[in-house]
Amino acid sequence: GYSFAASWALPPQEITSLFLPDLIGSLGTYWGSNPFKLHTEYLGAVPVVLALLGLSGIRSDSRVRVLSAIGFLCLLFALGAATPVHRLMYAVIPFVSRFRAPSMMLGPGALFVALLAGIGWQRVLDAGDEPEQNLTWTVTAVVVGPLLLFGLVALASPSGLARWAHTALYPAGWERYPGPEALDALRSNGVAVVLGCAVVVGGIWGVSRRGWSSASVGLVVLAVLVGDLWRVDSRYLETITPAEAFPEIESVSVMRNELGPGERVFPVPGRAGFGPNELMG
Repeated sequence: GYSFAASWALPPQEITSLFLPDLIGSLGTYWGSNPFKLHTEYLGAVPVVLALLGLSGIRSDSRVRVLSAIGFLCLLFALGAATPVHRLMYAVIPFVSRFRAPSMMLGPGALFVALLAGIGWQRVLDAGDEPEQNLTWTVTAVVVGPLLLFGLVALASPSGLARWAHTALYPAGWERYPGPEALDALRSNGVAVVLGCAVVVGGIWGVSRRGWSSASVGLVVLAVLVGDLWRVDSRYLETITPAEAFPEIESVSVMRNELGPGERVFPVPGRAGFGPNELMG
């Protein structure tokens, strides 16, 4: 297993990637502090807005209290050594020491965000059917306003937002800075956040004031949600054959051409060979 000392904490800048994945870059645009980066944590603007709407009912709904508490615990665990939560679970709960990295807990945490988003969507639908459950525009503004402002800043001034991130989230003297490609990606994320906020607010207005069909509003919200997530996740779907990336190895060619069915090759003791995963593909 991995020792606690070797576990890494999720940097603060990666928490922001839950909302704007390119605030600190991803893949070719990466300019963060981790030495190796092949992923980004992204929830999507629509689920985040709906989850926040769900949280607005925390006083009256015990489900919200349970889901938000567990989700927050997952987030604290994902922060690794930055909080005592991971250390405590590492020492007390069996098999936690086998986790590769604390940030893997963001996966289960996303499930609870999705459940809260479902409750938030139910509140949107109830706005047209149950007056006592209506979402007030004050609550909506408090929930959506900060995220919408964040998206507008990313859309209108990605370089300014990047400068803020560079100053606020990185140590003094940090040399990496996002290039034009990263800033363009950050601007597109701003569009996604603004669009997600607009769709949710428009859905609330349409259901509560105009009596729009919940099915039609739901289809629009679903289309924006799927398109946004596909926009981010499609970056990781490109595949290539091994021959495009690695030169042909003579010993591999011999094994491929000369070994018959059932024949095996065994390593020679004391001599270097291939590792367990080096011949995959």
